[in-house]
Amino acid sequence: MDKAHQAAMAEKEETLKAYHRLFDSPDGEKVLNDLIRSTYFFQSSVATNKDGIEQPHMTFFNEGRRDVVCSILTALNKTPEYIRYLYSGQGGLTHAHATYTDGGSTNEDGGEQ
Repeated sequence: MDKAHQAAMAEKEETLKAYHRLFDSPDGEKVLNDLIRSTYFFQSSVATNKDGIEQPHMTFFNEGRRDVVCSILTALNKTPEYIRYLYSGQGGLTHAHATYTDGGSTNEDGGEQ
């Protein structure tokens, strides 16, 4: 592996660590919950006009907004269960609940995800 590749990999690793420092905090989870809600993450991206005719440009715009949240969630390696939990209104998690984010961990009451 050459030095340029090693530097790029190290930079990517540092960026991923920054994502976790930011979004694994209670404030970060609050912001992530807001992003999930404000981008209509769990709703269809397809936009239609008042006559029910699809509006592809708005659909592309909506999907672009959702894609930003998808990228964040992918970088954080969040499970679908965690995302549903956060979106369900039970958000505002504390660090005690931070283990809820990976596939091999347990939720707050000790049960498997």
